[in-house]
Amino acid sequence: MRPRALVALYPPAWRERYGEEFAALLEDTGVHLRQVLDVLPAAASAWIRPAAHLHDRAARMRASVTMTLFAWVTLTAGTVVFGQLHDDSVPGGAGGGLRAVYVACAAASTVALVLGGLPLAGAVVRAGRRRVRTVAALGVPVVAAAGFLAVAVAVTRLVPHSPRPGVGIGTTWFLALTAVGAVAALTAASGPAAAFRRTPVTGRPLVAAVVAGAVAVVSMAAAAGSGLAAVVVPAVTGPSAPGGLPGPLLAYGAGMALTLVVAATSCVRGLRAATPNRRSGHGQG
Repeated sequence: MRPRALVALYPPAWRERYGEEFAALLEDTGVHLRQVLDVLPAAASAWIRPAAHLHDRAARMRASVTMTLFAWVTLTAGTVVFGQLHDDSVPGGAGGGLRAVYVACAAASTVALVLGGLPLAGAVVRAGRRRVRTVAALGVPVVAAAGFLAVAVAVTRLVPHSPRPGVGIGTTWFLALTAVGAVAALTAASGPAAAFRRTPVTGRPLVAAVVAGAVAVVSMAAAAGSGLAAVVVPAVTGPSAPGGLPGPLLAYGAGMALTLVVAATSCVRGLRAATPNRRSGHGQG
């Protein structure tokens, strides 16, 4: 892997400040597996926790919007696919109620993201010099999500399902879809990130997008939790329950928990940046 490829993993503000120096260091030491394993979590941390001295208020909100979009696409992909994989495992009664909560929360999350994102997308398009290129970048999430869902639907239709509650298509296929979903989420976030980098908008549309992103993540987290509960209950308490949770359920729960940590951290930092600092106003007047 080339040094520039590792440097490109960091946020734009970090690259502007440290990119040349870091690339020169990698050129001297060479890029080995150890360097790659060190850079990956460091770059992720730089996106999730943007350094205050490298970002102004608007830049921190833009970074939050980008990471929230990544986390939301990951949550949505996992939740939708998980619901399809285990649709036949949900019984009536409490399971049906959890399924209704799952659908309602997923719909509310999508509506919140669309309503909050459209004003920001419009502001980016209006401010951009190359509108066609900007529109194409903002359309990347739609293409990535549609492509992933097409792959997921094909897999769920072609791969035989296990009769055991909570297993679905099995751990191997489930983890494979999870990996594809992570790639789709990264791709989905890359388009808007590029548009924000070329056209750094500020103002109310950006604040609205941060707030809407937080609402969307909370709603999708509720959807993921209710969908998981609708499958865990019959898997554990059903007549054919093996007495433990199947591998796919554990993998899904761990993946969603990690994504929620990323989403929550990014949302909190974005909301803090969106909230004016009122301390300076207390001593005035």
